[in-house]
Amino acid sequence: MSENSRILSWIRWGALLLAAVLIAARVGSHGFDLFILISAALLVVLGLTLQYVETHMVRPRKSYLRWLLGAVTLGLILVVLPLYLGADLLVGAILWLGLSAAGLVWCIQYERTEPL
Repeated sequence: MSENSRILSWIRWGALLLAAVLIAARVGSHGFDLFILISAALLVVLGLTLQYVETHMVRPRKSYLRWLLGAVTLGLILVVLPLYLGADLLVGAILWLGLSAAGLVWCIQYERTEPL
């Protein structure tokens, strides 16, 4: 196991531990409800998908799937969460579209200019 993969493994386990602590804190303070079930399920699905992309994909597909996961995560945070909370989602939608478009432009430029 190389040093880089060992560091990534520690980061993944740290992220998993942080997610478990945050879910436990939410359940402890607000009880068990539909929001926590859906949030935890989405967190697990996004984490497993990221793990699969990082371990089984190669460039350029890996870069585009990373962008897609980032765009989905931003969409959940900037659009779906405010919609659930009953807040105005215009600013969140504009931010999501702008950041996702900028990420896609960067991803395309990166794949065109960087050697494999």
